[in-house]
Amino acid sequence: MRFENGQYGAEALFYWDGILDLCRAPSTGRHVDLMRCSFPYANHPGTPVPSQPSLRPFDIAVALRLVLVPEDRYEPLATALATSTSAVHRSVARLQLAGICAPGTRTVRLEALMEFLEHGIRFAFPAVHGPERQGQPTAFAHPDLAPVNGISNEARPLVWAAEGGPVRGESLAPLFNGLTRVAAKDPRMHLLLAGVDALRVGTQGQRDAAAAHLRQVLTARAA
Repeated sequence: MRFENGQYGAEALFYWDGILDLCRAPSTGRHVDLMRCSFPYANHPGTPVPSQPSLRPFDIAVALRLVLVPEDRYEPLATALATSTSAVHRSVARLQLAGICAPGTRTVRLEALMEFLEHGIRFAFPAVHGPERQGQPTAFAHPDLAPVNGISNEARPLVWAAEGGPVRGESLAPLFNGLTRVAAKDPRMHLLLAGVDALRVGTQGQRDAAAAHLRQVLTARAA
């Protein structure tokens, strides 16, 4: 869409939601993605400069869920991830902008997701370790990941702190609020999120093995 001849006036409202520049035309109330249109007032002195958008840790969970359930609708997606529909709407928009979801869809580009997980996630979202707690096993403490990475039984397990959790070990801050609830009700998401943690905390060899296992699981789900 192109704004011409001051169609909506210089009063058009800009706002930044951490992901996209949107313009709301006062006369129609419609929202337009400014990244796909031109606007004659873009260089107006009063026009705010947008900030750099970025992925958030929660977006990784959204992408993983969309691999498990391709093109899942927003309402069940929000329920599965213990959040609101508005939160998943914003997350999908961020994933689209980052190229992890195809434009205008909820279809995950698996190669793009794996590239970020293998090479970027430990820098973008570094692991935060905490005190010993009871909780849910993550990273190499997950039963499906320990043998893949050759971790001995004597290794100190990592857990997401959770009351009544089955394992006691060194706590690792969850990627997002509500992660323990998501993992508790969906073993598939538990495995995938534990695999993501393995990519954040392991040695190079362990990360390579974890990445190969995660790729295998995601490819099977996407098939």
